[in-house]
Amino acid sequence: MKFPSPQPENDNGSLWDAKDVAVFLKVSRSWVYHRAEAGLLPCVRIGSLLRFDPDVIRRLVRATTLA
Repeated sequence: MKFPSPQPENDNGSLWDAKDVAVFLKVSRSWVYHRAEAGLLPCVRIGSLLRFDPDVIRRLVRATTLA
């Protein structure tokens, strides 16, 4: 039986922050920051803030689980 992934509170079509990505992936925020800084997790830098496109993160998860 497959359980649905928890959805970030900010799932209204806007960009996600590291907390939203962490909730979706069930990982820590530091994991998200480390992967984003290493270029392994696509993100947009707005000043000193990292933001993530939810659709890109979802596609990345699907591509990774199918590989």
